[in-house]
Amino acid sequence: MFDIEKYKAPEPIYDSVSFFTDSQLYQERGGVLLYDIETYQNFFFIAFKSFATGRITSVELSEWEKLNTAKLRWIVDNFTIVGFNNRNYDDVLLWASLAGLTNEGLKNISDSIIVGKIPAYKLEKEFGFKVGFTNSIDLQQVAPSAAAFCSLKHYGARMHVAKLQDLPINPHKLISYEDSFILRNYCYNDLTVTGWLKSKLLKAIDLRREMGMNYGADLRSLSDAQIAERVIAVEIKATTGQTPTRPQIKAGTTFQFQNPDYLRFYSADLQKLHNDILQTVFVVDDHGKVRVVKDYTWITATNLWSIKIGKSVYRLGIGGLHSSEQSKSHYSDEETLLIDRDVASYYPAIILNQGLYPQHIGRDFLTVYKDIVDRRLLAKKLGDKSTANSLKIVANGSFGKLGSKWSVFYSPDLLIQVTITGQLSLLMLIEMLHWYGIPVVSANTDGIVIKCPKAKFETYNQVVAQWEAITSFVTEETEYKSLHSRDVNNYIAVTLKNDFKAKGSYVNGLSMKEPDRESLMKNPNGTICSEAVMKFLATCRDPNPVTIESTIKKCKDFSKFIFIRRVKGGAVKDNVYIGKVIRWYMRYKEFGCIKYLEDNVHGTKNTVSETTGSYPCMDISGMPNDIDYDWYIRRSHSILKDLGYYSTGESQLTLW
Repeated sequence: MFDIEKYKAPEPIYDSVSFFTDSQLYQERGGVLLYDIETYQNFFFIAFKSFATGRITSVELSEWEKLNTAKLRWIVDNFTIVGFNNRNYDDVLLWASLAGLTNEGLKNISDSIIVGKIPAYKLEKEFGFKVGFTNSIDLQQVAPSAAAFCSLKHYGARMHVAKLQDLPINPHKLISYEDSFILRNYCYNDLTVTGWLKSKLLKAIDLRREMGMNYGADLRSLSDAQIAERVIAVEIKATTGQTPTRPQIKAGTTFQFQNPDYLRFYSADLQKLHNDILQTVFVVDDHGKVRVVKDYTWITATNLWSIKIGKSVYRLGIGGLHSSEQSKSHYSDEETLLIDRDVASYYPAIILNQGLYPQHIGRDFLTVYKDIVDRRLLAKKLGDKSTANSLKIVANGSFGKLGSKWSVFYSPDLLIQVTITGQLSLLMLIEMLHWYGIPVVSANTDGIVIKCPKAKFETYNQVVAQWEAITSFVTEETEYKSLHSRDVNNYIAVTLKNDFKAKGSYVNGLSMKEPDRESLMKNPNGTICSEAVMKFLATCRDPNPVTIESTIKKCKDFSKFIFIRRVKGGAVKDNVYIGKVIRWYMRYKEFGCIKYLEDNVHGTKNTVSETTGSYPCMDISGMPNDIDYDWYIRRSHSILKDLGYYSTGESQLTLW
């Protein structure tokens, strides 16, 4: 038996941690605690951190300490506890520990969840415990990149937390008394990251809490699509008295696109494309996904067909319409208007206009769905943002469930009906505009960008109005000063007010409408470069444009110089291990690159791309004085080249 009194260990050192006294913990009852669990063969540790005060308390089961189950149960009964993936992991282990399982049993459960992917209900039977009610919130699905399976560390990197750290001790190792302090510090840092993530998601959580009160359901840990499914199911039950159930659609089920009455084309090429699509047979595969048999091969593709209209080529498939421009810049001028025209709530409008509903649910789905959309529009008109935002989640999120075989709304035929209708309807508008000599320079899922001669502005308005009348869609207009595209999924647009719209690699704080949520959606890789490019493009025709160099050299926000990447198997620099989620900046006179830990990584040549001259910064303490500004300036000019800036005759303007 371990004898703590005889063990001569150094005093534990914790990184800026403030601990609860019992009276302080009691005073905060009813509040929010962040929590995380570490599980080893001989060490089980649960730490809680107050979201309000930052104080920490913990319980553990080890050779030197018994689990304080009374304290743990009191915390569960008196706080809202918030974690990351806790519904699938931490909540399960919490209740298993309350049931009195040993370290060995808890470790076996942990391995069964992580390695075996075994669900809680099976573990309950095998290990003899029951997961009770936990007033908990799981941030994993609320965060916008849940579908990409981002880890907490990855979100931490995207939020630029001060310290990024992999699990410091092999999960299969026996933990010494000294090791336990290392794990505690690691767990406390994870709680800090969880707190940052909750702060970013406060609006989303509050919205879910309000919606849950309205619908009598706990929606706090659900994604947008999951909320849509739950809410509509609740309303269908209230209408019909029956809860909708998941349909059983057999593999091999076939169906075809049903042409809406208004959809027709006039050019021979578009008529042929239209006919090809009408004759296409879609098939449900063994995984419930929609495929097409083409050239005797089963394929799932976003680019099944293509068509050229004017100078542009458009690609269609199971997803949305995409044009295929590359490295192209467009400008408005004295003779030309550059106009973005988007269809408002495109997919919900298609569902309602065509009267689409899952056959296994019936028309009650359509009745409920229309009521939700109408209520949202009314709330938006009255300025009730809370209700409007709630119902927007329901209206838009439900579409994604049409393609999920695990959803009660699963209807692969409707998925195709909606997406193909959307693509062909936009092509119909593009053809109408082209007929009158009004070119479309870009198209993407729910909108197009038009380069309209000012002399044809009235004609343009008439064509769009006619299309809206024929299709029953409503469009919204934004006028651009310029549009710069690497391709249809990576571009920068500058509005007349010098606001920015961006997609793909060029998204940054200047283009985000909801920075807290949007900043979690992608890796912020050297965003100072895209910001410098944006500021330059917005002023490049002014007498004194904002130069690339001035923006980069004046920036004092280190986070904008950082690059982030998830590296499978982990990464090293100069034979020093960095981590699996890594971040770096480009340092003056730095040599070498970051490499994969594994010796043979297919296609990478063992080097993490874009890291030559990089310096890892897993801990951030301030703005370094050795940033290679010239590297960032060169990268910015490379972005300008990719965006087609130099191919438009603009390169004579002052860049520096």
